Amino acid sequence: MAISMPQDFEHALTSMLNGESVVVDGGPGTGKSTLLRAFMEVNDALPDSQRKRVLPVALLGRAADGISGLTIDSAFNFDPFMTLGDVLPGGSWDISGAEMLLSLVETLVIDDAHNLNTELLLMMSVALQRARKSNEPFGGVQLIAAGELAGSDSPLRSLVQEPEPDPERYVFLSFDGVSFNVSYHVVRVHAVVVERGQIVADFGTWLNPMSDLGQFGLDNEVPAGGVALAPRLEDFWPLLLRQAAGGIVVGDRLEMAQDAGRYQARCLDMELGGGIDAEALDIVVEGSDVVERAHSMALDFLSGDVEIPYVRPVPDASDTQEGALFQPFWAPAAPLKLDQTRATDSDNAWAAFSGSGVEVGNQHVLQQTALRLSSWGMSRGVWTKRAEEEVCKRAIMTGLTQVSLPEGEEQTIGIAALLSPGMRVVFTGCREAISFYDGEEQLISACESCGLIFENSVSETTCDVLVAWDPASMSRKARTARELGIPIIAFADFEHWHGYYTGDPFQTFPADILEKGNQVAFRGPIFINGIHVTDGARMAYLCDEIGLVYSPEMPIALCDALITDDVNARQYDTPFIPVEAFGAWVNREFASKGQFFTEDFFFPADITALYGPDELLVKIDESKA
Repeated sequence: MAISMPQDFEHALTSMLNGESVVVDGGPGTGKSTLLRAFMEVNDALPDSQRKRVLPVALLGRAADGISGLTIDSAFNFDPFMTLGDVLPGGSWDISGAEMLLSLVETLVIDDAHNLNTELLLMMSVALQRARKSNEPFGGVQLIAAGELAGSDSPLRSLVQEPEPDPERYVFLSFDGVSFNVSYHVVRVHAVVVERGQIVADFGTWLNPMSDLGQFGLDNEVPAGGVALAPRLEDFWPLLLRQAAGGIVVGDRLEMAQDAGRYQARCLDMELGGGIDAEALDIVVEGSDVVERAHSMALDFLSGDVEIPYVRPVPDASDTQEGALFQPFWAPAAPLKLDQTRATDSDNAWAAFSGSGVEVGNQHVLQQTALRLSSWGMSRGVWTKRAEEEVCKRAIMTGLTQVSLPEGEEQTIGIAALLSPGMRVVFTGCREAISFYDGEEQLISACESCGLIFENSVSETTCDVLVAWDPASMSRKARTARELGIPIIAFADFEHWHGYYTGDPFQTFPADILEKGNQVAFRGPIFINGIHVTDGARMAYLCDEIGLVYSPEMPIALCDALITDDVNARQYDTPFIPVEAFGAWVNREFASKGQFFTEDFFFPADITALYGPDELLVKIDESKA
């Protein structure tokens, strides 16, 4: 691209930052060097994932200093008497003296370029080709040159090939997803590809954002586990790039996609060329979902209402890297048409698994697609019987004659048993739930009213049950819970249980464990109705009265129940009962006999200091009589 100074300063800077090779032509004092410095300053301020490795050079030292660069001889390890023949393979040029620097360069900036003759430019081009192992001019790096290049016969102009606009292919992309205030995670993408005035591809996918769905899940009525088997952003991207290659991208919420590339799929190179956000073109994007919005942009363009400037197109994409897409059965129907001149067998298999109707003759590819879905389900801890049945149904839909999948796990979770008094509960993805309870304090109160302990983090010592808006969530809390084997239940199930929960939280739970004849152990102080039930005779007498076996010498792991408020005692497999729950149960046992549990009950036990063991047993028997 040729730029005249000074009127094109802003346009030139934008072109440079978009990765275009630029020749800046202007007389003395028109701001050419200022423009080069501005580009390098903006580039240096970019995040690591976007910042280019820039090599600024000039023929003379003063010009090089003006852009904080090197002389060409220093950067390229040239000497003043070298010729093109010296730089060619077999010549005298010592490539080792410059190879490391030149191989890392992504952008070459040349100031006072009018001082360079054709041979020196060719030498620089060959040196970069050899160091970068590329046959493209200047080794394929972005070239930015500035100088007094007034004549069109400048040798530099002949080496910088200005790209010809390709108006044949345009890609209209729409994104939607979850906002986490500091970042976005994409959950839906839809693409409409137009070539020579015709729609050649119209497809999209749902994604597993590896996070909670938040407000997006509510707005789109995503059921629990609705995207459990969906690909991640990086799984879908290779398929998208194949369909988009060579096209100019116009994006709706393009910033969301770029943000997701940094946080959701770290280190993913989006490779969308010089993609333009629809807002920059004053396109009014209409529609309530990504399908309608992508179609809105494409139809505006096809009607001639939108003029799209030339920017770098999407580069060529690999046809061997597997991509994936997924349309849930529960979601509204959406177009699923791939450009068959670009689609691989694997791409078509994924489309077929989502109901596109495209025929895939390669049974092996279809089987691999089914297995990949199952592997996602297993690695995410959501490979259930229901998931297995869904993948089998999708496989049959594609015409796969034999489906061989790992067996899904049966899911039987007893909500009432999990949410027993004393259990520590953590919530994830439930900001809406907290709003429903008018703030976290009321949610904590709701838990405490049922004898539950509200916690904020998932670990072995802080969580017994994780309540998730979506039990198939891949949030950090949910992933940790699966790694630790902590049960995950849906908030809807918690809400249903809480809605029908009435009365004393300790009415039924201890009775399931404290059966007559069971052996019990105690740890820590035990107070019932304010009465200190001490170890020894008092505890033995109480247990005998309520039909339990007091086992102070037996290892806790061998007892039927452990009564304690010590959270560290949870390391044992023995069922755990909080002291308050045990006390409430004792009171009910006494009430069933028409009695009240008071200090007077322990009078027989308190005479242990006056009698020996044999006499004590006789006295206890007499007191019971």
